[in-house]
Amino acid sequence: MEVTKRGTGRCRNCCKTYYNRYKPECCECGEYLGGRYIKKTTNIPAPVVKITEGIFSVKTTRTGPNYRNLVQVTNHGAICLHHNCKNKRNVASTSDIAMTDFTCSHIKLVKEAEEGQTKASLEHVIRESAIDSFPCGDNIKREIKSIAESLGQNPAVVHVSSDAFVVYGPPTASNTLGYCHAVMRRKRFSCQNKDCRTMKLKGKKSKASMKCIHYYVYKMCSSTSETAPPPAPTAAPSPSDRSNDDTSSEDGDDVSPREHAINIIFQQQIPYCETYYKDLFHKIDSCSMANLWPNEYYPTTSHCQNCSGPLSPYQKRRGKQDTDMSYLVTWHGFKPVSIYVRYCLNVKCHAMNMAMPFDKGLLNITDKLMVTMDIMVHIRNSVRNGLPIGPVINSLMQTLIMKSNCQFTTEEENYLEKMMYNGYLAFECLSDRDDDTVICGICGTIPQVLNGDGNEKNCCRTMEINYDDGDNDELGDLDDNIMDKTLSKVKKYLVERIVYTRNLLPLSLNYKSIGPIIAPALRGPKVYNTENMKKSYVKRMRQNETDSLPEGDANCLSRLIMDGTFDPQTLNTQIGRASCRERV
Repeated sequence: MEVTKRGTGRCRNCCKTYYNRYKPECCECGEYLGGRYIKKTTNIPAPVVKITEGIFSVKTTRTGPNYRNLVQVTNHGAICLHHNCKNKRNVASTSDIAMTDFTCSHIKLVKEAEEGQTKASLEHVIRESAIDSFPCGDNIKREIKSIAESLGQNPAVVHVSSDAFVVYGPPTASNTLGYCHAVMRRKRFSCQNKDCRTMKLKGKKSKASMKCIHYYVYKMCSSTSETAPPPAPTAAPSPSDRSNDDTSSEDGDDVSPREHAINIIFQQQIPYCETYYKDLFHKIDSCSMANLWPNEYYPTTSHCQNCSGPLSPYQKRRGKQDTDMSYLVTWHGFKPVSIYVRYCLNVKCHAMNMAMPFDKGLLNITDKLMVTMDIMVHIRNSVRNGLPIGPVINSLMQTLIMKSNCQFTTEEENYLEKMMYNGYLAFECLSDRDDDTVICGICGTIPQVLNGDGNEKNCCRTMEINYDDGDNDELGDLDDNIMDKTLSKVKKYLVERIVYTRNLLPLSLNYKSIGPIIAPALRGPKVYNTENMKKSYVKRMRQNETDSLPEGDANCLSRLIMDGTFDPQTLNTQIGRASCRERV
């Protein structure tokens, strides 16, 4: 039988064959054939890892997958939380065996392990300063703060192997310790807690309802670790490792690339005149009728708009996957397009330069939507006529979705509606206006849409306003254009939402910095803000932060009195309350 050449190799110099199973390092002629075989080393997980005082993570099998469970050791004995051991313990409790004498293989491993061998390789502690900046909902933040208070200095996440870790969560009836095991394999998060066992995540497109609290604790601790010292403020990240939120502080420059990118859009303006919009709408209609809209959008600048530095090649926004679609929004519906950005290569800047084609009548919203400005002006005119912004955008989006061939889920429709809402607010902030002409000579600074709608209670309910007196002047001196600074702060907050999907910090304004809007031509050399000196019982309740604000609408009561159909003396009677309810 003739032997085949399978599994053999040949020297390139003398053409002598050899078996790959026993491949030599060098041939007899001296030709180098390849490297030396080195046995692969595997990281064997520790059988016992100490989580905190009295709690251990134990490997349930000597070989095979890294299945683990928790063992609690107290002065009264040890308790194994493995389901088989718990059943045996229940059986032993009904017999004459003392609970202090009950043991299992996992408890024996804990007792036999030495103190130095049970130390964890990596531990994470929740930093309360990082909770506010963590991208999640308010309910999740409150729950994480409660977990941090209950933990104290104990670790929240402990790594027991390369892909398995123990994470802390709120104790439940099925998990009284709070700690539970979780696994992250191939970017797939799997929580082993009985209450969260069905909550498995994969990728960026997972539903938010499928994420358990252990996932958020793990992500926050892994992203803001306290095990390693923070990087020095003078160290600039490399272009391959930096992200949108990294700071590139050199020579005392503490401005992050995110701030630079926001300032680029913040400095741009959209003209506010009818002739400009008429020419722009004609251009938009021409492109829509002839279907001349491009399928790809790029930044038109050849240098950084912040520092005039060189730019990187065109690329998708960092963190955006290839499956994430962008859309051109016109009155004809949604059209899938591609939107690219360029990053500044200057180590002191690293700003993201977006495509913002105002000259074509388009507004870019987080590289997700490219909206024509005639839609934004339509929303503006609806709001001028007294319609709320929310219902206007909701009905508009439903109509545009029905016109397009794109299929969206309910979650995607809500997300796109939120993007359109943020885009309209930023569109109004970027529109260049003259404060001397926009204020009406009849109704003053109160627009028609707010006439008779605002009241003291509604204004004081705004949570973005803080009532901390601090060290501010009693009269609120506005000589330094503090009102303009306040409006600029609000503008930057809203512009950030079309550059990035969310704000890093919540908006907070001191009540003394919010004064009446006075046209520049009507201002004197020195302006005082006396709004904070008004005797408002609602403001006093907000300052105390102990009393709840009263319910009801003061305007409704005012209308009843002005109509002459209501007697104030009957306010505390059942007849007066019934009259108020009927008019509401």
